[in-house]
Parts: sequence; C-alpha cells; structure tokens
Amino acid sequence: MPDPHRLKRELSEILSQPHYSALIHKQTEARQQKVTPDSIAAAVTDRIMTDCPFEGVVTVEEIKGGKYAEFYRGFDGIGGSKIKDAFPAMTLGSFWCDRALIQDIWTSTAQLSAAARKQEFFDGLRSAMFIHPNWNRLTDIACMAVPEGNWLAVVKGKGGWRSMRQQPGRPLQSPQIRNAGDVIDRLHWMPIPGAHQYYLPLFNDMWVNKVPALHLSWPLWS
Repeated sequence: MPDPHRLKRELSEILSQPHYSALIHKQTEARQQKVTPDSIAAAVTDRIMTDCPFEGVVTVEEIKGGKYAEFYRGFDGIGGSKIKDAFPAMTLGSFWCDRALIQDIWTSTAQLSAAARKQEFFDGLRSAMFIHPNWNRLTDIACMAVPEGNWLAVVKGKGGWRSMRQQPGRPLQSPQIRNAGDVIDRLHWMPIPGAHQYYLPLFNDMWVNKVPALHLSWPLWS
C-alpha cells in the first residue's frame, strides 16, 4: 500500500502549479463548490486507500502533452440506465492505461480473424486492467489525447486484483471476488500485479474522444 501522506502531499504540490489553475476553476464551476489542489489530493488519496487499485510502488507524475501523449479506457458506449446487473461505463473516468498497453494487446492478437481479434483484445484488456465484469461490458475504446502545451497529473501504479473485492454499501457483484483464489477460479486470471494503470484526477473532457470503429488505426487514436 502507498503512503497516503506522501501521495496526498505530492499530488497537492503538482496540482498547485499555475498550469492547472484553469482546470481547477472549471471543476469549481461544475461542482458549484470550491475545489482546491488540497481537496482533490485528499479525495484521490481516500479513494486509492479504500479501493486498493494498485500493487507495489505508486508514484505521482506529470505527463507533458504532445505526440503520443495518449491514455485509453474501455467503455460500454451506452449510458443512462443499468445494463443487467452492471452500471454502464462511460468514456470519462478516473482510471486509464497507456498507449503502449493497447498497442501490445492489439499486436498480440494479429493472427486472429476480425471478430475474434476484437473480442480477444477486449478480453486481454479486461484481465490486464482487472476490470470486473459488472463494471464494464467493454465494447468500445476512448482515447484521451493530451494536446501540446498542456500537462496532466497522474497517479501511476500496477493494477491489483484487490480492487475487485466487494466494497461495503455497494451492489453485490457477480462473480463475487473475496480472495486471490476467486480470481483464479471464477475469472480464470492470475492474481499478480497487472499492467500500469493511471489515476487521472483532473483533465479536460474535450481531450477525450471515442475511437471510431472504422478508424484505420483502431484501437489506437493515432
């Protein structure tokens, strides 16, 4: 587990830089309450310590915008209502992966036919990112391309299976994951640290786009 005091301090220090002031002001307007670097850092730290999305070393970093400064997440492509027992996942969210992971998974499926390749790609992304089946149907890909001249604060760490455990007060998940054995028996995944994930506490939603299904570079944005 990361040190919550270090995590909170480092994130607050980064978000206190002038180039984040416009994004923080936008958050204040959207929420209709004062948002500060300290309040964002505190909320992010609380969530990370509660949900346990990371294993091993967790770092706070800054990403400089420009060519290939891209982050990706899978989503449902549907919103507004429950789908069976799961709430739909949208293009916007806190957890993302980097371009390299998307590229590696897509390349590893090159020998498959089109339909099978797409399914295998999403299956690989789900297991690499420890995305519980109730959270996200994974039918589409969204890309956040950070433009030149912008910066993005991220919390980075390897994904962990503990993030999928049933949380008190939340709807019952199926299959229910209580321990590492359940990860193997019920999901057929290995409960070892996965690919790097990035928690993005503050970004411009105008940077996010769905990668069109007919895009020549799909699932990559560029």
